[in-house]
Amino acid sequence: EWNEAVQPLRSTLVKCCRISFKIINSPAVLLPRWRETMASTEFKDRVLPCDIATRWNSTYNMLCAFIEMKTVIVQFLDCASNGLVDYTLSEEEWEAANDITKALKVCFYLLH
Repeated sequence: EWNEAVQPLRSTLVKCCRISFKIINSPAVLLPRWRETMASTEFKDRVLPCDIATRWNSTYNMLCAFIEMKTVIVQFLDCASNGLVDYTLSEEEWEAANDITKALKVCFYLLH
């Protein structure tokens, strides 16, 4: 029961972490494509933040960036040549990202 209830949350966090990691750690392929995609948007020169295990607020920052750049991220993931189609977030996972962000926002503002 518990595992089923938290599966969308877990899946969302895992996918977001992997997307960020793959883009940032692919300086020859994905990172240039990401920068090219971002250049024509209001988010130019932005890279997705990574989740850092020892910094809880990095999860909040990463999810905020994903939500803010949702349209561009969906477009980038849909491009088959990027090899990230398997990491496309479902609508349920996007809702989970919003829910997690709302929960972490309270802690973020209490501690800052």
